[in-house]
Amino acid sequence: MHKAYMLKKIINAKIPISVFAVALLFVLFSPVISAEAVKEGTITAECLNVRQTPSTSATIVAQLLKDTEVEIKEADGNWYKVSYKNVTGWVHGDYVDTEEVDAQTEATSADASNASETATKDLKETGVITASVLNVRKGIGTSSNVIAQLKKGVEVNVLESKAIAGSETWYHVDDGIIKGWICGDYISFDFQPIDKGTITGSIVNVRASHDISSDIIGEVKQGEKFDVYSWNGDWYKIKLKNGNFGWVNFEYINTNNALGKRPATVLASRGQSTGVDRNSDLRQQVVNLAKSYLGVRYVWGGTSPNGFDCSGLVQYVYKKVGITLNRVAADQARQGTKVSKAELKPGDLVFFNTSSGSSIDHVGIYIGNGQFLHAANGRGKVLIDPLDHVYYKNRMITARRIIR
Repeated sequence: MHKAYMLKKIINAKIPISVFAVALLFVLFSPVISAEAVKEGTITAECLNVRQTPSTSATIVAQLLKDTEVEIKEADGNWYKVSYKNVTGWVHGDYVDTEEVDAQTEATSADASNASETATKDLKETGVITASVLNVRKGIGTSSNVIAQLKKGVEVNVLESKAIAGSETWYHVDDGIIKGWICGDYISFDFQPIDKGTITGSIVNVRASHDISSDIIGEVKQGEKFDVYSWNGDWYKIKLKNGNFGWVNFEYINTNNALGKRPATVLASRGQSTGVDRNSDLRQQVVNLAKSYLGVRYVWGGTSPNGFDCSGLVQYVYKKVGITLNRVAADQARQGTKVSKAELKPGDLVFFNTSSGSSIDHVGIYIGNGQFLHAANGRGKVLIDPLDHVYYKNRMITARRIIR
């Protein structure tokens, strides 16, 4: 409420002069409250159930991991209604540390943060690799170690550029899996078609980026033909009829060269690079790829980004880095080398028995810090859970290392 409005109400009211004076002092010298205070909270439980209503018997709609920061919408007894990204529901107050912040300050801070983020993005350029196979190096110059190779047509983010002796320019690039330096002679910023494709799905979403969670900016129909301008992972960049660029998944477009069915990034072999732990890089590549499918829906028997089951996800991710695994969890558990829980490294596979029997029926990918990523049937999507989650810690059967 504005001070002027409060003063007007006090002046118009028929009250004793002493009360008027006290009220006037309160209005003039009290802080202006331009927005309601907003409560924020931090989850303290290792994995906290989010429920549809404030009751332990209510349906679980999601789970939040420890240290997740949430906005508290309202309270009901010992329960808080919280919001985190696209999740809203009720959690028990015993597992939330709360603090109160000023909404106006928060909004201003958020605006500044968003502006900064936008500015950073505006500084980034994207380019397309023009060489058939281009070495990515740890540093600037051809004497620096090769850490990976990029295929022709792959789109990369350019983080910075540096000119060296003569007119040669080197670019620091990021393709979403690895960062490194490339020679500027083999990257183009003038987007030209590199392939042609035909839509195979009935109605296919076109997204703003090569990510299943990015915004949908349009739709294309079966049989429509488009020029392909670049690719990254499972995605092709096409130009829509309105002139805008967008991305479609390779599952729904047939292209002449089938670029999206090949690994966009190949890590350097030991013979190419010294001082780089190739296996460590490959394990991290598995983790990064797996994380790119967070939120993809669970589909029994699913083996693609259109929907995964647990072993389908594991098989798909490993196939993308050139490693073939068996199709079902029990068979995957016979591959690789057995490791203990204490020996786990990112990229290792963890296996569980989630039914009343004794056989293995679930698998996930260990991503480090005591967490694993998996396609969870009960919660209907790909997500991350702690290995010490009350449900999983006593159901883990074994772990296998595929990448030594």
